[in-house]
Amino acid sequence: SDLKELKPVVDRTLVKIDRGPALRIEVVYPRLVHHVNLWRHSGDDDSPKSEVRFAIEIPARLAATLVVSSGDIRTEGLAAAQAVRSASGEIRVLDADGPVNARSASGDVDVNRAHGGRVSTASGSIRWGDALGPLEASSARGDISVSDARASLRARAASGSIRVGRALRGITPETASGTAEITGLSVGP
Repeated sequence: SDLKELKPVVDRTLVKIDRGPALRIEVVYPRLVHHVNLWRHSGDDDSPKSEVRFAIEIPARLAATLVVSSGDIRTEGLAAAQAVRSASGEIRVLDADGPVNARSASGDVDVNRAHGGRVSTASGSIRWGDALGPLEASSARGDISVSDARASLRARAASGSIRVGRALRGITPETASGTAEITGLSVGP
């Protein structure tokens, strides 16, 4: 069974917890060697799969920094500033009352509501619902979509399109290879 095959991996997986000035949780996987006979390989990858999921509850008003090398990050209902970084994986931020600084090297970034911030991805799309404060968004390869920017908005897409539903305090769109579509633009209170 799959559990029998994974037991040696689980037994050698190390979870390190450091409770210094900040809580740090690190998962160290054992190095696996998997031999594949290319002459008989049918295209199915039968190497063992493993996944670690954390559900961490923190006080809503506590500033948070979350860093993942490979995996998705999801936060919900945080009121303080949050910095979220993933080298490879999707970032999803829901109902944030503070500013969000999100960066993904390879993966989409999706924020439904936050008090502005900075968001960037090298390869992936950015979707931001309500930006209640100033927002700076940049994507090297991917589209940027902002539904409602209630403060200043700067959007840069090197290779991708920019779509903005409404920008109340002005917008600076920049795209090298793509289109920019702004539906509602107004300046004033």
